[in-house]
Amino acid sequence: MKLHTYCISDVGRKRSVNEDFGLADDNLGLLLVADGMGGHGSGDVASRLATESFKRHLNGFLSGEIEPELPGAAATPLEDDADNTVQALPNPVVEIVAAAVRDANSAVYTENKARGFADGSGMGTTLAGVWKLGSLNEIVLFQVGDSRVYLYRDQRLLQLTRDHTAYQEWERNGRNGPAPPSNLILRAIGLFQDVKPDVRIQSVHPGDILVICSDGLTGMVDDNDIEDIVARKSAELGVMGAMLVKEANDRGGEDNITVVTGRFD
Repeated sequence: MKLHTYCISDVGRKRSVNEDFGLADDNLGLLLVADGMGGHGSGDVASRLATESFKRHLNGFLSGEIEPELPGAAATPLEDDADNTVQALPNPVVEIVAAAVRDANSAVYTENKARGFADGSGMGTTLAGVWKLGSLNEIVLFQVGDSRVYLYRDQRLLQLTRDHTAYQEWERNGRNGPAPPSNLILRAIGLFQDVKPDVRIQSVHPGDILVICSDGLTGMVDDNDIEDIVARKSAELGVMGAMLVKEANDRGGEDNITVVTGRFD
């Protein structure tokens, strides 16, 4: 299958700096979104550093410069989630991608230390995306934070990632007590020396659509409306991305908005 891609990023209506970084690399088969945090001169640096480091690691593996640590590689356990749409299949490629995420974390963490920040402070970023495995009909999903990966198949939009937020954990645990803020992130790239990414394998079919986005989209547009736009414009990735960004801006544009889309033919 051939993967067609498109990337669009917009500062939104309330911010003066775009701290998001989107990437659609057809040659590498890599689609990702990084949503930086930390303010001007920080969040945008974090998202760019994380993206560049992640991509550099994959290129290093493909060129033979980096040897993957294969023993013990395994997909992130799915626990007891009946609604999960991804497969927990042990696969050596999972460790390659997890190592790329760790490299991204190290790059941002090192920069924080160079700027004199203590652990848990300074700049950080989310990181979410997919890597297509050559000619195989599989992708590797990876995620840290609350940027999301969606799959549109058979007229349905499915969220393939789980937000690393206090609100998501509150929902998972039965909504006991008052709801925490929806944007309180529990995992991020660069704030601590170690990070635990979610990395999993997902099969893909001809006609599948991928949507990777920052919370500048999902915080303004609900899944049903995202699904409606994707359904109407699935054959036109550029138009689809522009419409999703416009919808978020029309509803207030409170944050930077980045949308990376892919279609398998």
